[in-house]
Order: sequence, then structure tokens, then C-alpha cells
Amino acid sequence: MHRYITAVGALAALAAAACTDEPTAPLGRAAPRASLSASAAATASIDIAPDTARVVVGRTTKLTAVVRDSLGAPAERSLRWSSSDTAVARVDSVGVVTGLAIGSATITAADDSLSASAVVTVHDASVYRVAITPGALAVVAGDTVGLVAAALDAQDGVVADRRIAWSSSDTSVATVDSASGALEARHAGAAYVVARDGSVADSVRVDVAPGVAGVRVLTPLDTLEAYDTRQMQAVYVDSAGRAITHGQAIARRTLRWASSDTNVARIDSVTGVLTGVDRGTVTVTASSDTLVGTAKRVVVIKYRSITIGSDHACNLASGGIAWCWGRNGRQGMIGLETLGDKEISTVPVRVRGDHRFVQLSTYGTTTCGLTAEGKAWCWGYNGWGSLGIGSSSPSQSPLPMAVAGDLTFRSISAGETHLCAVTTDDKAYCWGFGQYYQFGNPSAKSADEPTRAANEMPLSSISAGGDATCGVAPSGDAYCWGWNGSGQDGSGQKPSNGNTYTKTPGKVVGDLKFRAISTSSGFACGIAVSGRGYCWGVSTMVGSVVSNNVSTPTPIALDAPLRSISTGKTHACVVTTSDEVYCWGANKQGQLGTGIANGSVKPIRSAGELKTAEVSAANVSVGFAAFTCAIAADRLTTYCWGRGDLGQLGNGSTIAEDVVNNTPTIVSGQQPL
Repeated sequence: MHRYITAVGALAALAAAACTDEPTAPLGRAAPRASLSASAAATASIDIAPDTARVVVGRTTKLTAVVRDSLGAPAERSLRWSSSDTAVARVDSVGVVTGLAIGSATITAADDSLSASAVVTVHDASVYRVAITPGALAVVAGDTVGLVAAALDAQDGVVADRRIAWSSSDTSVATVDSASGALEARHAGAAYVVARDGSVADSVRVDVAPGVAGVRVLTPLDTLEAYDTRQMQAVYVDSAGRAITHGQAIARRTLRWASSDTNVARIDSVTGVLTGVDRGTVTVTASSDTLVGTAKRVVVIKYRSITIGSDHACNLASGGIAWCWGRNGRQGMIGLETLGDKEISTVPVRVRGDHRFVQLSTYGTTTCGLTAEGKAWCWGYNGWGSLGIGSSSPSQSPLPMAVAGDLTFRSISAGETHLCAVTTDDKAYCWGFGQYYQFGNPSAKSADEPTRAANEMPLSSISAGGDATCGVAPSGDAYCWGWNGSGQDGSGQKPSNGNTYTKTPGKVVGDLKFRAISTSSGFACGIAVSGRGYCWGVSTMVGSVVSNNVSTPTPIALDAPLRSISTGKTHACVVTTSDEVYCWGANKQGQLGTGIANGSVKPIRSAGELKTAEVSAANVSVGFAAFTCAIAADRLTTYCWGRGDLGQLGNGSTIAEDVVNNTPTIVSGQQPL
């Protein structure tokens, strides 16, 4: 763009400024702005664009001119257009130039005082330049790309029927078909591809990245939990191991996945979604033609919870699978179809029914599980309707049976002969034996299906024990009811040591707020929101030195904050927030996990240096409640110790009833490979 300002115009502008009537401003102050006079608004410049142009003989091109005043604003002015050589090019009154003959001409736009010019060259319709598409190229060795070149005249019009000749500056990097322009990337490097039409040519740089030499499986995680899924990923790599993320060499490849052992983990061959099946090590393979990448995955089983009955135990493993071991008995407590007093399993057996549970609970001879949908299933003994199926027949079931009623539960708790659960809207229900007011209602009745309990007061959680029940209200207040011969109702009243009952929920005294509670036979314990543990009831089980039964929450003799608590028949255990186990009570079979012969009335460190996620103490009013089980802090291993004559340790063997076994042993199969 050219701009011209004439001397005459500049002098006129100065004269206009000198003749103004406005007073001169004092030093340091701007003078008032004068109104624009006719001379000041005169043409100050003409802009013409483009300032150079090409046109083909017989065709036209358009030039534009803009007049601006002294303030730079566009001004309406009539311009005169002219050509320096009308035999080469002519121009009309609006700036349209027509090419007439090969050569060049100066095209001028002018008014009375100013002018601006552009140079126009006129060409014939022959090839003026060659243009390659695309203008630059990044490919991977092995790619093929079709290049296109056009022969263009001086006004970028396509010149038809031209033959373009192609060539490469380095055929070891890239070759190009001389006639079609088809490029093949061969090796890493850079080359220039040239398209030529006679003496006219264009070139483009081609950068070739190394080709695909292998497949690498990405391994952000090397451990997978059974029944969990992971999206596997892989990348193509060059010979130096660098990832290749673009190019036809990748786009035309197909990746397929495989597992070396589908019993350990299976994988979708197309999507690469890996699903854990069972513990073990599996090799995952990603392949594309002859290229193969592999990675190992270790599939683990984690244990979510542990619960102990009279002489059997159950835990919940990855995927919500329930496993039980110990005595099956005539009730089918561990889910074995074969029933009988001597029917036991010293190793875990999977509970039938293909259920996926999120919680398990047992106490005596009945076990219940809760699914993620909040539905309850129970198996084992059905006396007094403890299976909750709406009937006391059959008298037992080794197969989980659905608890009656269309209720959705948040949590479930098994007692010795009654069971209770809380719905998602804080309503408590109980079933089974209820003639000791374990349901917390004014009338003492048993029920073979869930019955509204706790005198219809709202509860966040509930714990069924021997002949009593406790719960925590949404406020954090604890309430207990049922048999109260040892002060286990926590009312603060002197224990009667007889057959007395608290018929409806009574608030546990002490103004404590609880986050968890565990009820046994004759005593109960809770964890306050502070993390401190408290117990009340039978003197030997409150975890502190007391001479008589107490009905007032008494701090257990342990200063460490607690994560969980489990009350057994003759012993109890807690897990601290630092994963340590402490137990107290009887220790005849080593159930405290220590060698103290006569047990302890105060919590003592149990199971050596074992770090645990949770613990469960055996609990039943009569029988064999003298063992303990725990899940390791990493939830990969289950341990048991104490009495093991009926396979209740789950370690594949039995030991004599009177043997003291205070060393934790691993439950068979429940540890990493």
C-alpha cells in the first residue's frame, strides 16, 4: 500500500492552523480544539491496494483506493484513474484493470492535489508457479501419503493439462512417484520433495519419524483386585522405545488383547478391559500383527469384614463373596449341604447362591448378609424364625434365604437368637426370638419376619446381642433394651442380677455421643465420637478394674483412640486407629493372643505385632466362644487364634480343645501368593 502527501496539502494545513481565531493556550495548558475548517478537511492522503498486482492477458483485477483527511478518517472524494501504458493495461473509473499485452504499467488514482500508484504486470496464460499441498509434512516411517501439485498462472488460475514431475532430495528417507506424487516414508530423517513443471517448481519439507517397532503395555498399576476392572492401555513405539502417537502406520494397525490365564483374569480382546477373577499372576498381552507387548498383573483378594459365631467364622472377600469355615452342624452354619453335629470344614468354603454382599453378621448359629441393594439374606438355624423368611419352616437352611418384606436395609446385626437391621430411613426392625423384649417393644413377642422395633424410634445403627439389643440414634445417643440382669442397659441403675428387663429403649447415661456400639451377652461396649471406648454390664468384661457389675458407661483402660470394637462371650477386642489389636477377658484357649494364663480385666496388646484392619471375638451364650479372628491392615490376609478343635481357625487343621493357641495362624488360602 502506497501513501502520498503533497507539499501543497501540508502548507494548506499549516495556514489553516495559523488563521484560527481561538486564543493561544497558556504554557502547560492545551488550547481548546478548533472546529474543522474546510481546508483542514482537505485530502491528506490516498491509500491504494494492492501496490503491486498480476493480471493475465484478457482478464481483470481490481484495485481499491481510499481517500483520508488530515485526521486519518476516510473522506468521500472523486478520483481519477489512469494507466501509464494503455497498450499494456487499461483501468476504468472504479479501479478495474484489464490486461491487454505482456508488460507492465503504472496505475494511478488522483484528485486535485494527491495521487497514489500501483504497478501491474501483465502475463500470458502460461504456468507462472507450481503449488504443492500440503505445504509441510510430518509422517512416520512406513506411511504413504498422496501429494497434490497444481500448475497455476499469474493470477493463480489452474493451467489445465499440465504434466508435473516429482522427485525427492533423499530417497533413503522418502521416495515419491514421479508421475502421481505418491510419497512413501522409508526411514527417519528429513527430505525435500519437488514438483516441477518445466523450469517452474515448488518444494515441501517431509519430516519422517522412526517407524513402529514394537508395542508397549502401559503399567500404571500392577495389582488388580478380584472382581475389579481396569482399562489396559498400550502404545506403539519406535526402535528407540519412543511412543508413536500419529501416522498411517498406526491408524491401519489393529491391537488385540489376551490373558495368559483366564482363571486369574480375563480381558476383552477388543476394548482391553481387564477383570480380576481370582488370586494369582497373569500376563496380559497386546499384539498387532507380529508386534507384541506384555505386562504382568497380580490379582489379589481383599477381605472386607470378619464375623464370628459360636464355633464358626465368616468373612467377606473381594466382589462381595462370603466365605465361612468351622462347624457346619445340623444348622448349616457355614453353608455346607451336608448337615450333622460332626460336619466341619477346616478351610473356607464359599457360601452358595452367588450373592454379592457388602456386610455379614453372625453371633450364634444364624448368619445374615446384606447386598449392595440393601436386601438381607440369612442361612443357618431358623428357630423362632431367625431366618426372617416369614416362617419357622424349614428349621434350618445352608442356602441363603431372602428375608421377607420389601425393605431396604443400611446395616444388619445378628444376635444369639434374634436379628435386627436398620433401613436406609433409620427405621429399626427385628425378628427371631423376642420374648425377653429384645425387639424393644412393650410386648414380648417373637417374629419370623422383620417387625418394627425399638418402639419405632429412629436409629442410625443397631447391635443385637445375647438377650439384649442396643442402638445409636441419629443424635449419637445410645439406647439399650431387653434382658438387664447385669446392667447391660446402661441406665445407671443398680444391676438386679436377676431376670429383669428393659422393655423399650432406655438412654445410656453419661451424656456421651457414640459412633458405634457392640452388644454381647451381659455387657455392651461403644466407641464415643472422641474415639474413647466405654463398656457397661458384667464386671469382668468392662475393660477396667471394677468389683461389681455396672450399668454406667465405664472407660476401658486404654488411652489409644479406637476404630472398631467387638464384644465376645468371654472376651472382647478393639482395633486402635494405629491398627493395633487389644483384647481382654478370659484366655483359656489363648483367645487373647497372648500367653497370660488367667486372662486380663484390662486391654492388653494382642496377636504380637500384627497390624489389623478389624477384629471379631467369638460370641455365644454356650459352646465354644474362645477364639478370635482378624483381617490384616492391608486386607490381604486373615488370621485366627484360640480354640480350634472344630476347624474354627480355618487353617486346614484342628487342635485339641484344651490346647492354648495364642499365635495367629493364617486362614487357608487367605493370603497373597
